[in-house]
Amino acid sequence: MRAGAHAGALPPPAPAERGTTVADLTEEALHAILRRLIPADLLRAALACHRWRRAASRALPRAPPLLGYFFHPKTPAEPPPSPTSNKTHHPAVFVPLDAASPLLSLKLTPTAARGLSIQDVHLGLVLLLHNPRPKSLLPRILAVDPASCRRVLLPPPPRGALPDDRWRGVRSVIGVAVLSREHPSRLSFDAVCLTVDGDLPRAWVATVRDGDCAWRALPRAEGVIVDFDPWWFEARCVHAAGNIYWHICNSSRLLQLDPRTLEFSFMPVPAVLGDRHNKYRIGEMPEDGRLCMASIVDEEDLQIWVRGKAKWSDRGWLMEREMCMTKVLDTVPGLPKDPMRRMICTWLSDVDYAHTGKVFIRTWGYGRYSFHMETGKLERLVMEDGKEYGDPMYAYTLAWPPEFLAPQDGLLGKDSNPASYAVPLIHSPKFNLDPFTNTASPSSRHWRRRGASRPRGRARCGLAWRRRLVSVFRVELALSSEWREGKSVLLHRGWAGIGKGEARPELHLRVKMELHLRRTAKCSAARGGSGELVG
Repeated sequence: MRAGAHAGALPPPAPAERGTTVADLTEEALHAILRRLIPADLLRAALACHRWRRAASRALPRAPPLLGYFFHPKTPAEPPPSPTSNKTHHPAVFVPLDAASPLLSLKLTPTAARGLSIQDVHLGLVLLLHNPRPKSLLPRILAVDPASCRRVLLPPPPRGALPDDRWRGVRSVIGVAVLSREHPSRLSFDAVCLTVDGDLPRAWVATVRDGDCAWRALPRAEGVIVDFDPWWFEARCVHAAGNIYWHICNSSRLLQLDPRTLEFSFMPVPAVLGDRHNKYRIGEMPEDGRLCMASIVDEEDLQIWVRGKAKWSDRGWLMEREMCMTKVLDTVPGLPKDPMRRMICTWLSDVDYAHTGKVFIRTWGYGRYSFHMETGKLERLVMEDGKEYGDPMYAYTLAWPPEFLAPQDGLLGKDSNPASYAVPLIHSPKFNLDPFTNTASPSSRHWRRRGASRPRGRARCGLAWRRRLVSVFRVELALSSEWREGKSVLLHRGWAGIGKGEARPELHLRVKMELHLRRTAKCSAARGGSGELVG
């Protein structure tokens, strides 16, 4: 009976074949998939598991993603001869880039929103000042991080910040700007307040560390004489090519501030623009981040100028492109066809800070538009309630990289500086990979642990340095006018890959040539490894 039962038993089922799952993807295949996602989906994928988080940190885009624009809406104006715009001050709003972008807000009460005006948006921070405000009193600054809903109110500089302040009665406060940010996970940053004391500019620097603010007043910039009414300064600033600029109405120059040295200087604009009082705006080229200037001249020609040295340059500017705007402006409903009337009613308001290849055009009573320089598309900028997009428009990008994807101390060493991970990408036209130029050979430092030994009866276990050649970078040494004047020259600042393969690490390099002919470079790792270059 036992034998019969055994004979009639069914055979055990065959094991089911295991199909291919996501866990079977190789590191290279997973990295290739994640790098094709938009930033919002990439951040969501990074939360799946530790393996995906590591892969997502390698696939992060270098430039911070654009989420949308902050601005103060404007009531539509009537065509000439009515006033150019309505003076009503509307609270700041945020318009997301697309449906996948988050809907951010400054989280201000209605009363506070009506009395505050945006002055700068940079590195994920929004700086606001009271509107209206006295031009001679140092202001309080409200700094808001819309992505994390954190904020801090900076008090005005104390009287002790500048002993023997004899310019208090003749001071003109121009505006404020973000200098740097220590790390995207903390509300720690540096800001600057620009004032004109007498006839010289001065920088007031606020250092904020986790809510604590400390002010210091720098000396007045000798040699940078403001020989005009400071009222002609535009309050908002422009961050471009690593520097901060303030436009001056009806002037052939701009005020420039170097955030690294905090030195002021005047930058001339092309004579064809400044000497004829054309409306020009400074910005960056969307392809490579070079400093550029845009203007509409001769009624309907859009010109793009870039910095460069050549025999035919105009005050150090070279014309990059020129395009006729006649057919584009003909599509604006109601815009006059007469060239003179069209010139009066149309002007360039800004270059898109977000590297989208767009410029913003403002008209007198016929709406506001964005023009894409590559596709030639003209788009009307109007809100659902009928109000127009404000001027200026502040592009908002995240503080980059996110906290949970930032390089960890375990990868870079205990003494690594997290502030270097938030350095914005700045391309330099002086960076060249020509094999015939000078070279700098970086080496990375790695810890290796020595074995325990017992000299003289005591146990010792220490750490020693081991240097290993990582890669060779070639930098072109171009002796510019700054070097001839006895100033240091920044040869390169940006990202460069090291090693071989698609998943190779990247270092952020800053190569600077000092007066004593010593080329130094500091680099921070984006995908593992750290080091310092000395050539």
